[in-house]
Amino acid sequence: MRRPGSLKLLVLLVVAGCKTQPPPDPCTSSLRATPARLLTRFEVDNTLRDLLADGTRPAQSGLPAEPLALGLDNNTDVYTVTQPFQSQLLDLAEAAATRAVRDHFTDLVPCSGQDLACGSQFIESFGGRAFRRPLSGEELDTFNQLFDTALTAEGFNAAVETTVTAFLMSPQFLYRLEPFDETEGAQQLDAYALASRMSYFLWGSMPDEVLLGSAATGALLTTDLEAQTARMLKDPRAAEPPAHFFSLWLHADAISGLEKDPAMYPAFTPALRTSMKRSLELFVSDTFAKSPTMSTALTSSTLFVDDQMGGMYGTGPVTPGSGFMRVEMPQAQRTGLTTQPGFLAYLSAPDQSSPVRRGVFVLEKVMCLTVPPPPPSVNAVPPDVDATSTTRERFAVHTTTAGCSGCHTLIDGIGFGFENYDGMGAWRDLDNNKPVDATGEVTQATDEALNGPYNGSRELLTRLATSRQVTDCMATQWYRLALGRVETEGDRCSVTQSQEAFFEAGGNFDGLRAAIVKSPGFRAHVREAAP
Repeated sequence: MRRPGSLKLLVLLVVAGCKTQPPPDPCTSSLRATPARLLTRFEVDNTLRDLLADGTRPAQSGLPAEPLALGLDNNTDVYTVTQPFQSQLLDLAEAAATRAVRDHFTDLVPCSGQDLACGSQFIESFGGRAFRRPLSGEELDTFNQLFDTALTAEGFNAAVETTVTAFLMSPQFLYRLEPFDETEGAQQLDAYALASRMSYFLWGSMPDEVLLGSAATGALLTTDLEAQTARMLKDPRAAEPPAHFFSLWLHADAISGLEKDPAMYPAFTPALRTSMKRSLELFVSDTFAKSPTMSTALTSSTLFVDDQMGGMYGTGPVTPGSGFMRVEMPQAQRTGLTTQPGFLAYLSAPDQSSPVRRGVFVLEKVMCLTVPPPPPSVNAVPPDVDATSTTRERFAVHTTTAGCSGCHTLIDGIGFGFENYDGMGAWRDLDNNKPVDATGEVTQATDEALNGPYNGSRELLTRLATSRQVTDCMATQWYRLALGRVETEGDRCSVTQSQEAFFEAGGNFDGLRAAIVKSPGFRAHVREAAP
């Protein structure tokens, strides 16, 4: 229930932390200014789980969706608070506070008294966790005054609920605010800010008591960084950011809105669509639980099927109601992330497969090549379905048309490699009673080992999985995720270090994440120059 004064719950932004000296590493000399990082819905939900034992994930449906930039949801240049966000946040915060007091009161309040002294203990302990650092004297005074007012008016439990709401509405909770001194340019992050960067990158959530303890002693800035990183990567929470990243990378949410032409794909149903999305999520989780490497992600033959998918994807029927079953498919038929049924169905037209969409995805997201948009004079509508020709035959017109051939030789040379998969992501040897031709050629790769002809997606993806260009591309995207922005020239040193470490680790994602944490760009804060 919204109480009078609840709109007055915001407190001051943040006080400056202890002063630190700029790091000597020249890699930070030209980093761009560090903006405040607004928590995403994924991060809010994880933080509420760890802070309040609230597993309802209210932000996913209760807050507006983030705008995506290069496929990521945490880019600080486009992700900011909007009016809908503000109004919906208050409802979310009040509801979360109500659940916390109702369901987890004894875990929330560290004392048994029903007075202001107990309230002060609660504010200091809970506030330090909510703000990911000790509260300042001014912040303690502000929250104690709020608690005292609510205690007098409504009693102890209501005062706790009001104060929890206030913490959740505070900029210090919603943003990752990093203190800095008056020196312009790069500075080493203070220990608490570094702890938050690490926890939200490695866990997608707030620091735990062990990490905050390392920050409190200052050891995190020196001897404890690698040990804490290794510990955090072994925690089950470390599997969640990769799953979230690849959900964004593979457009998993878009599968929920997928539609197909019932005349072409009569087996497609909303239930199948839901199963496709869950199957993709299970593949990602399984990959990162068992073998978190680039090679496994791009070449694993694992497929998860339930009774909606069984029989359609070459696995045989699945007993109704038995849930998802892990199946090892023939290697020629399923090769990693980009051959999962839901993803292939998404990268298809409603009535046919789409070599163009599939080729563009591999070029842009796997190889980090820029594909220019079609010229304004070109009709970008896919060719009409023709029962007398294969998809490849219909799309071949692109490579013989003036104004199209240059780009489509590049795009279709990769997209045709996935032609063994129809518009539902099912394997096919025939297309309109003609043998499928899944040969292709990679051109214009910066890694010369990638260029050249291939036969089928398995051969293509196996080549991609061992390419330095591909591991460099993936490392760059993870660096963007860690920093919440697109890299600039000032990040070249940190990005290069991360790319080299990822490649040398055999494409191991835990090795990549550890390398990014150690990179100078990750551990530095850059104050924006005064106007």
